[in-house]
Amino acid sequence: IFQSMFRQFAKSVRAPVSSWSANLVLSRNMSIRVFSERTMKPGFEGYVRELMSDNILEKVQSQPGHLSYEVLQDCEDLNKYVVMTEWESTADLNRWLQNSEYKEMCEKMNGVLEETPSYRVFKRPEEDIFLL
Repeated sequence: IFQSMFRQFAKSVRAPVSSWSANLVLSRNMSIRVFSERTMKPGFEGYVRELMSDNILEKVQSQPGHLSYEVLQDCEDLNKYVVMTEWESTADLNRWLQNSEYKEMCEKMNGVLEETPSYRVFKRPEEDIFLL
């Protein structure tokens, strides 16, 4: 089923399936995604915006093994955010977590959080599975 859906997707973007499948296999077998949920104290939006715009995104993106970064805001609680990062490996993630810039940013951010952030690490299943 997955291969059929994948071929359909590859046709829709007009790229040869073989070029997509090589990249897909690499990323499916190796990458991990980290979801961290943070709830900010009301009134600190400007501080958080300033802190995050202080080259944090550039610092994360320049890390070895970093693949992607996305921030989502809760539709009902506008002070709640989920940050999703994707890494080539757990070793790459751990290297970033030990980085002094990451630790410094977390210290600054902890002062404006309502609660301790939650972190979850996910990987793609070894078997193809499609869930709605």
